Amino acid sequence: MLTLENIMKKNVILIILIISLTFSIIWNIIHYQKNTAPEADFKKCSSQYPLISSELDCGTINEKIEQVEDIDKKIEDLTNKEEQAHNAQQISVFFRDLNSRRWFGVNENVNFYPASLAKLPMAMMFYKTAEVNKKILDIPLAISAENIKTNEGQHYIPQESLENGKFYPIKELLRRILIFSDNAPIDPLMRASDSFRTSILTDLGIFFEPESAKDEDGSWNINAKNYANLFRILFNASYIRPEYSNEILDQLSQSTFKNALAAGVPEGIRVAHKYGEMSHLDAKSQQKSLILNDCGIIYKKDHPYILCIMTQGDKLEELERIIREISKTVYDSSSL
Repeated sequence: MLTLENIMKKNVILIILIISLTFSIIWNIIHYQKNTAPEADFKKCSSQYPLISSELDCGTINEKIEQVEDIDKKIEDLTNKEEQAHNAQQISVFFRDLNSRRWFGVNENVNFYPASLAKLPMAMMFYKTAEVNKKILDIPLAISAENIKTNEGQHYIPQESLENGKFYPIKELLRRILIFSDNAPIDPLMRASDSFRTSILTDLGIFFEPESAKDEDGSWNINAKNYANLFRILFNASYIRPEYSNEILDQLSQSTFKNALAAGVPEGIRVAHKYGEMSHLDAKSQQKSLILNDCGIIYKKDHPYILCIMTQGDKLEELERIIREISKTVYDSSSL
């Protein structure tokens, strides 16, 4: 006979079984993810996207706090020495350890003209747009004789030249500005980005309008600390999807400019970097000076870091040497 007591007993047993089964399923899901996901994600990170942070999809973040104060003091002494010797008028340095997140800066908030450093955010805005419309990278743009002339007067001439009257897909023009720092694609790329340039560069914290390029109001200035953030965004793939972030860093690591930041580290160490050089006329003093900036990620084994160095002085050779020595000092530091 089915009594109320028997029904209640059966319901209690059924509830216990359901609860036990639920806990068992949850435990197995957690256990499976814990034991399988990191390994799978690690393989994905290391094989597909070797130039962005492996911590994006795999493993846990290393919370160990490294001491970088000794590097800070060395670099501050070095910059003071060079400025006092009049080898440079201004030197700005920003360093960030990409494992521990520790950082230091020397005059890191001093504004400099970015020169060709502006080509990196330009590439980033096209790749960001390609997430929605991949075909934009295939759009052909014409290169004119006037575009090609924009390389005249540069100390570092692109190793490969574009042809007058020829059409090139946007992806190829982006490759040229990142690897060769070619000025010729800039105007066509600026015109092609009219509809989305402002919104994306605002996201990146960059004010970048063509009509302000020759202004002396500071609207085109940037400092080492802010510019270094672009590399942090790429390394962590935090704004542009992993494959595009990796592609940009891969092209930057093929940069043909080897005289400064890359020359300060041992041969074989990968450096994804962007440099910029220009002649600057001070609006007040009417004195001319040269600017050389070089910023990027140094992929030191198991210890990648960002180093951004901006300099202003009278001789490019001296500015190259200063950047090279700072880069070497940081790389050789016992804190890394």
